[in-house]
Amino acid sequence: MIGFGVGLVTTIVPQPSSATPVRAPLPPGPADPADWDALTKAASTVEAWGEELEEPAAWAGIAELVKKAPFTQESMDLMLRKAAKNLPANALLGSDAGYWAGVRVEVNV
Repeated sequence: MIGFGVGLVTTIVPQPSSATPVRAPLPPGPADPADWDALTKAASTVEAWGEELEEPAAWAGIAELVKKAPFTQESMDLMLRKAAKNLPANALLGSDAGYWAGVRVEVNV
């Protein structure tokens, strides 16, 4: 019962400014549509693997591809942060692209 009360209070009562969502630092400069294109191209490549992901015989080839850009952790992180600058402000969450890049950071933690 106490847990329910605490949950209800935290839902109804406004949260302090320290409860703002994580915002990952975005690279400097304006948004570049080419950054968004690079991210969607990488996503399309992964989607094209499709059923190959279920085939053990294909895993060695896929493993070699993901060791190189744009699929390394560092290049994916940068690519996602750059592409995030192209997202419109999210009025529902009251946030901007930095929030979405922050989501990316949280996923990898």
